[in-house]
Amino acid sequence: MAEPLPDFARAWMTQWKRAAKELPKIRAQELRQLQPSDQLEAFSLLDLPHEAGGDPHQNGLVIQQKWFMRQRLLQLAEKESNSGGTAQASSIGD
Repeated sequence: MAEPLPDFARAWMTQWKRAAKELPKIRAQELRQLQPSDQLEAFSLLDLPHEAGGDPHQNGLVIQQKWFMRQRLLQLAEKESNSGGTAQASSIGD
């Protein structure tokens, strides 16, 4: 059974639960209050991945997860080969 959370952790979670309800409202209000020139600048930031030459259909998290999976598969393959088994994981994540 899991240990109960300390008081500070419970207070922190409660605070973030309350904040989670308000943050979208604050963000929407801030966006509505932007001046037209600021709005244009904010929306131009959305094109940064295209300007950097990155794949617009992938983000850093997707790439990171591929590398984690590849590393895990390579570890499993190494473990299996040390125990006499066979595995093929070298093409995963390329």
